[in-house]
Amino acid sequence: MASDARLDRAIPTIVDVAARAGVSKATASRVLAGSRDRVSDGLAARVLEAASKLNYVPNRNARALARSESDTIGLIVHDVSDPYFSEIARGVLAAAAAEDRLVVICNTYRDPAAEARYIAELRAQRVSAVLLAGSAYVDDEARAMLHRQLELTIAAGAKVVVMAPHGIGRSVLPDNRGGGELAARHLADLGHRHVTVAAGPANLATVMNRLDGFLAVWRAAGLPEPFVTYTTFDRAGGQEAVRTIASAAPTATALFAMNDLMAIGAMRELADMGGVAGVDLSIIGFDDIPAAGDMTPGLTTIRVPMEQLGRRAFAVLGDEAGGASEVFGCELVVRGTTRRLERQSTRQG
Repeated sequence: MASDARLDRAIPTIVDVAARAGVSKATASRVLAGSRDRVSDGLAARVLEAASKLNYVPNRNARALARSESDTIGLIVHDVSDPYFSEIARGVLAAAAAEDRLVVICNTYRDPAAEARYIAELRAQRVSAVLLAGSAYVDDEARAMLHRQLELTIAAGAKVVVMAPHGIGRSVLPDNRGGGELAARHLADLGHRHVTVAAGPANLATVMNRLDGFLAVWRAAGLPEPFVTYTTFDRAGGQEAVRTIASAAPTATALFAMNDLMAIGAMRELADMGGVAGVDLSIIGFDDIPAAGDMTPGLTTIRVPMEQLGRRAFAVLGDEAGGASEVFGCELVVRGTTRRLERQSTRQG
């Protein structure tokens, strides 16, 4: 207890800043809040110098109580260890740091109940905004639960920006359907006819949008229906997909994985079975995470501008005019895991 008391006394307060600068507490408060109302340039400079020398840090909780909201932003992601979400978070954090905003990151592990709970808890903390990078869900109950929490958050005065098709708040979205179309055209152009899709969790709107785009192009070309398997959105899911198609779709010459982690897992499993990605089985991923270009061979994938997406989602918070959804296009990045089909694969199941 005694050490805690000494620590409290060691932390400078706005009263200490005012005393060192020789101004009133009200004047110091206005300057440190960014206001120059009734404050001369000389006084403002003294306050800022005093705050710097004392290493003063504003009490965000006190600000929240005084203003009925804080300048803190809540960022909700499915899994910060997933490079897709970590790149988005990087963009948000970089943009927030430039404006001296605090970002709290919540990890939901693709649990819609946890997602709804975090939105409610952030609202209780009086955050100024919630950025939702987690995917929308196709399940009606999960979607209604999240919509309710987002509606309450907006009603409480906080801004909401979503990076998945939730249909509420401002939205900054990747063109997932368009990316799926790019993947289908690439494999069809390379001569593949019998392909498989590792589609990830079936309850995610992102998965269904990517799959819809792929199937639309594939079916329009009159090609055989792909074999689709639903697995987890990680390396283990990609490994499982390769094991499944080895027995269930042995004539497949290509695999479209719904994210790069799955594609990397598929490459690993194929290698363990004695095969080579791009030779025995063409593999294309989605996202273009940093590791995709470092694989051997390099992973062909659909690039999503993830960091740019995060930066733009933050920037939208300051756009009072509002506006329609913003959609970021995807790009095909061809590397070594896809090749033109010149003969049937000799891969053994």
